[in-house]
Amino acid sequence: MFALPPVRWAMLSAANYPIVLYGSLSLPPILPPDPELYAVLRTTHSALAFTLFATFIAHFSGAMMHALIFRDGVFESMASLRRRPRENPATE
Repeated sequence: MFALPPVRWAMLSAANYPIVLYGSLSLPPILPPDPELYAVLRTTHSALAFTLFATFIAHFSGAMMHALIFRDGVFESMASLRRRPRENPATE
């Protein structure tokens, strides 16, 4: 998740594309234009993106397995919107 934005920035810099944030505000290139480097960074960016997506799907699947199949209370404890009172170890 943290590696994707810098790799994308480097990829666009290597492709000699401007990185416009908003209006006239843009990021400077961090690499010189190089088509071969662009190809490597594009492949790296795609691999990182698919890995992030697979991690999300695996986590979501695990949460749904606890909620719908195991019904062991793990999902409810994570998804609870109520704030549980914190135990104070100094009073025990």
